[in-house]
Amino acid sequence: MQTGKLWRMKFSSLLQYLTPHRRILLAILSLLLISSLVSLANPWIAGQLTKSMTGGESYFPDLNIMLLAWLALIAVKSILTFATQTCRVGNVFCPPF
Repeated sequence: MQTGKLWRMKFSSLLQYLTPHRRILLAILSLLLISSLVSLANPWIAGQLTKSMTGGESYFPDLNIMLLAWLALIAVKSILTFATQTCRVGNVFCPPF
């Protein structure tokens, strides 16, 4: 019973520090979630490329479109990584809410 009370006390003291920065914290968590989803798309496109090279049915009708989609995915991932790291450091990119 004491362990539960101690845990609640520690969690409430943590919330006191996080509450003023909740918007920045939510922005960072959102960027990390989107970045993770984009990272999951990378192996999917690689699988589609492998399917098209081995003669299987691919989602993309043309190899050039597939490579452009992969390039766009890499660009989005780079931008998200930059934005997440910039928000963590606290530079001007992440607006002070």
